[in-house]
Amino acid sequence: MASQVYFALSFNNQIRLMNQLRLRSTRLPPLPALVLLLLVSFNSQADLEAGLRAYEMRDYETAYNELVPLVSEGSIEAQFILSRMYRAGQYVSLDMVAGALMLQLAADQGHAQAQRELANMMIIGIGVARDPEKAVSLMRMSAEQGLPEAQQELGIIFQTGTLVEPNYEEGLKWLQLAVDQEYLPAIHSMGLMHYYGQGGEINYIEAERFFRMAAQQGHPQSQFQLGAMYHQGQWVMRDLIKAAMWINVAASNGNSSARLLLPDMESELTQNQIDEAREMATECRARGYSNC
Repeated sequence: MASQVYFALSFNNQIRLMNQLRLRSTRLPPLPALVLLLLVSFNSQADLEAGLRAYEMRDYETAYNELVPLVSEGSIEAQFILSRMYRAGQYVSLDMVAGALMLQLAADQGHAQAQRELANMMIIGIGVARDPEKAVSLMRMSAEQGLPEAQQELGIIFQTGTLVEPNYEEGLKWLQLAVDQEYLPAIHSMGLMHYYGQGGEINYIEAERFFRMAAQQGHPQSQFQLGAMYHQGQWVMRDLIKAAMWINVAASNGNSSARLLLPDMESELTQNQIDEAREMATECRARGYSNC
């Protein structure tokens, strides 16, 4: 089915392109081949920009009509956006196979995000055959291009040994590259690595440092974890009010674990302490999570 989708896109685009050139030939004097090529390229770029604008505005019908003819011209962005439309059922029927095909076209041209997303599909086996080895290879290609999401996920793959033999040093290397780009999920993952002692000894000092780094930038999972450390007195002095404050902040930012835990945590406090913790949480949010 996927090959049929691509053939249809390619054939329709060829017809459209020939019609465009035929129409121009009736209106314009003969031009050198290079000039004609530039005109086609200019129009293709305009179509791409129109398609991307329509997609951002959630006008998926216009986006589809603008982007489909560009697929067989090798437009990497058109291929990538169409892959998302097929996988999300945006204007078109949900079709994970066609989505994977579009991703493959973009990934083959070196699109880092396409490589990462196709790798994740291969890990699970959605739209494509499950292929952990190929998935890791694609994730590495993406990570080597500097995509922090891929660097973090590759780091976790090596640390957990879910798809490859566990390799703590390799995992740490990729995680650190994502941390260097200030990618918050990677900073949180680094905190978890130290908190649970993955590949080494438990290190609450480093765990708290990474959790706080991400928490102060609004990462709700790190805010929750920091609250838990205050509650348990792990490296930081046990402080139930400050623990409740961070759990409150994490809950307000959508962390489901924090929402479930907050009532139990507040049950350990007096009403005055609950009011204090809630006021501290409000002030912390107002300060952008700094100096909390």
